[in-house]
Order: sequence, then C-alpha cells, then structure tokens
Amino acid sequence: MKLHQQPRRDRAVVIGASISGLLAARVLADHFGEVVLVERDELDDAIGQRRGVPQGRHVHSLLGRGDQILHELFPGIRDDFAAAGAASALSTRQLRIITEYGEMPRVDVTEPAVCATRPLIEAVVRRRVLAEPNVVLRDATDAVGLTSESGRVVGLRVFPHAEGTESELRADLVVDAGGRAGRSQAWLEAMGVGRPPVDEIHADLAYATRRYRLDGDVGDDRFMVVTARPDRPFGMAAGIVEEDSWVVTMFGYGSSRPSAADHAFIPQLARVAPPDLLESVRRGTPLGPVESYRTPTSIRRRYERVRRFPRGFVVFGDAVCSFNPIYGQGMTVAAQQSLVLRDWLESGNDDPKAFFRGVRPVIQGAWDVVRGADLSIPEVPGARPLPVRVVGRYMARLQATAVRDDAVATAYFRVLNLLAPPSSLFGPRTLWRVLRGPRGASGPTRAVEAAAATS
Repeated sequence: MKLHQQPRRDRAVVIGASISGLLAARVLADHFGEVVLVERDELDDAIGQRRGVPQGRHVHSLLGRGDQILHELFPGIRDDFAAAGAASALSTRQLRIITEYGEMPRVDVTEPAVCATRPLIEAVVRRRVLAEPNVVLRDATDAVGLTSESGRVVGLRVFPHAEGTESELRADLVVDAGGRAGRSQAWLEAMGVGRPPVDEIHADLAYATRRYRLDGDVGDDRFMVVTARPDRPFGMAAGIVEEDSWVVTMFGYGSSRPSAADHAFIPQLARVAPPDLLESVRRGTPLGPVESYRTPTSIRRRYERVRRFPRGFVVFGDAVCSFNPIYGQGMTVAAQQSLVLRDWLESGNDDPKAFFRGVRPVIQGAWDVVRGADLSIPEVPGARPLPVRVVGRYMARLQATAVRDDAVATAYFRVLNLLAPPSSLFGPRTLWRVLRGPRGASGPTRAVEAAAATS
C-alpha cells in the first residue's frame, strides 16, 4: 500500500529513462498525479544495447545496498529478474576478488545478487515502472530546455522526433536524470543561476569487453575481480549473466589501457586473469566483438553549493556525480538517491537545496572510495596531501590484513557494497585488527613496506 503524507502534485517530468530516471519516476509516482519520462532513445520491450547507454556493454553489478533498495521499491523484483533469464549469486561467497596482497576470503555480506547485463537490468526495472498507472513514457524525444516563471522552473521544452515540432510539458517538478552529459549546467547558466563547482578525478580509465560462453570449470564463482595496483595499473572483472554466458572486461589507467583489437584480447587477459578463467575463455566461444569504452574523469557537481538554485527542478543520478565505473557504484548510488528524493517529497520542503544536502552524504561515501583507490595509482594525476597519503597507507594495510582476517574482510566488503560508510573502517575494532596486522604474516606486510618506502 502506498502512503501519501503530502497532497499529490499534478505532474512531474523526468529527463532520461535509464536506471536513474526509472528509480526517480518510481518514487515520484507516489506523489504526483502524472509522471512523464522523457527519453531521447526509442524504446521497446526488446532487451538490447541502446545508444544512450554506451557503457551498457561492459560488466555491471548491483551492489548490496542497491539490491536492498530495489527490492524495497519493487517487491518481488528478484523473481522478475529470474523470469527474464538473469543468473544469480547466492552471496559474496561466490565473489572472487584478487588484490595485490592475495585472494580475499569468502564472507557473507549481502543477500543473493542479480547477475545480468545492464540492458536486462534496465528492461526489468522499466517494465515495473511503466506498470504504474500514472507513469507515461515519451521516448524518441529530446529535452531541449527548461521553462521558468519568476525564477521557478515550471516545465520542460521537448522535441519529439516524429512530430518535428518543439512543445512544452508543464510540470510542478522537473528531474534531470539525463546522465553525466546532461545539460543542467548550461540551462542554469542561461537562467542566470550559474554553474555548480565541480570536483574531478582524471583517472583516464578505459575498458575492453567481450562476451563469452565459457568452456571450462570456474567452480561456483559467479563474479571475479582482479584489482589494479600501483605497479600494474591494469585489472579485470568478469561475471556470469543471462543465457549462461559471461561478460569479461579488462580495464587500465592511462597508458595501460587495453587494446580494443579482437586478436589482442586473450593475450592481454593472460596478464591478470586467474588460470581457470583464462583457460575457460581460451576454450570458450566469443559471442561478439571486443567493445571498448573510455571514461577520462570522475565528475562530481556540487549543486548543494549553488546559492540560488531554482525551485521546481532537481538534478539526479550521474548528472550529479559520475564515478569511475570499475567500482560498480552508479546504479546503487542512484538507488540511494531515490530514497533521498522520497524523503524530500514527503517532508513537504520544496527547496531543492534540501534535496542536495540529503544527497551529499550518499555521494561522499562512494566518492571517497573512488578517490582513494584511483589516487593509489601513480599514473592518476592529482594532489596527494599528507592526510590522503596517511589514509592510503592505512587502506593498503587494511587490504593486506583482510586477506587473512575475515572480520576485516567483512568490514571492507560492507563498505564496497555501500552498506556502511568508509568511516566505519576506522572504528576501534577494525582499527585495532588492521594496526595489529594479519595473523600468521611473517615479517612486515607489503603495505608496511610500501609505506616505509614512500615516507
């Protein structure tokens, strides 16, 4: 049963029908008489790649907190994913993570996880959202600009491809979930509001991905990650998806980015892949060409610092903060933002800055994970003041400890799954275990040696 603590408004318009826009629309449907999704791509029931989500071909994951929220917003959706052909992992015990310090222990942290391609995840969520009787999709339609009156946003100008004529959608609230390339900054500048301050991490990350039907034995594992490290800014991630196939992705920073040539895929994979996966790929059947993707920067737009942000408008999802995708945070952070949006709507406070203040801690935790990991790679430019270096050394020792300490590994996985803030890793219990170091280690850990070398 849906509870409406505040009177329903007439109409909300959401720019973008990707995961972020769909989650926003689901929450808005409880508070508005009509919710209109405006999407530039033409959509249908088919599950396939689309132009507006170029990263959709690569490995994706829904982290633990994202899975919880998705189930809360869409009860029974795990059954929908299974019916659509998605695979699943029973727990993080079926996740193999190999760091420079060794393989992480198998510990239980999350509920059963969805294992699927991005197009399938999006299609299942879209079907549930469009099943809401007051949600309308206007696809093949461009968002052209905002309309405002007396400093308040009152609608969105749209250009339907089929009609070829611009029109206006009046709205009580416009939500820009159009992704990192969204035009909110330019629209706000045109209104005289100004652009938000921007934080950037110039990681210069590139992907090379190929989908395979494996031929071999990888045990019960459903997902594997080999992390990049300072002396080798190159890694891989692979996961089972629908149709009993695997998406295999390599990633590299700067000059170590992987080649997109088909013939180079397996030789590059041999640099980092576990032997059982590598052999299964070699003997397996490729299900398409190598697909490449490049993300030069992680971008965080600080809308909470815009002094005169107009009412009737908020920015959401990747349009607020777009992360280095290798950490798999995008969908889960969007899900967390949807709960902030719900709380903001229920509060009755229509000041967008209250929404952005609520979003800030959600983004901060994920941003800290990305910044710390990326700045551990020497090829990534950026200031590394003393506090950053100290935290980096602590995190290196924590990872070295986690390889042999289930309690530390559990705390670490909870942070990676956005189930706990990064600050929890500095709590007394974890701090003591990390400073003590991994049990059974002979001599200083590699983390300690690295810290000493850079002191």
